[in-house]
Amino acid sequence: MPEGRLFNNTIFYTALSFSAPTQKQHHAISLYGQPKYGPDSTHFNYINPIAPKGGALKQRVLGHFDTLTPYIDRGTAAVGSHMIHPLDLEMWVGGKRAKPRYLHGWSVC
Repeated sequence: MPEGRLFNNTIFYTALSFSAPTQKQHHAISLYGQPKYGPDSTHFNYINPIAPKGGALKQRVLGHFDTLTPYIDRGTAAVGSHMIHPLDLEMWVGGKRAKPRYLHGWSVC
C-alpha cells in the first residue's frame, strides 16, 4: 500500500509541476492604471537626491525606560518610541505622498 501511494504522489506532483503557471515579477502594485514610477526610478519626485548631508539631532528626555516597544503591558516604554514604529512599514514600502493607490518597494541597503 505505501508503494502505491508513493507512486501516485509522484505522478500527481509531477503533473502538477508541469501545469503550474509561471509568475511574473513586478516592481510595484497598482489598483488603477500604471504606477507613477518605473522599475528604474531612483527616488520619489518630492525627494531631493542632492540634498546637503550632515547635521546633528539631539534630543534630551528625563526619565528611564524598560523597552523600546510602545506596545507593552508592564514597564515603561521609551519616550518617543511611539514615533518609531509607525514608520517601520513606510521605510520599506513608500508611495503614500506620491499616490495613495500605489505601493513601490524600495531597498534600504
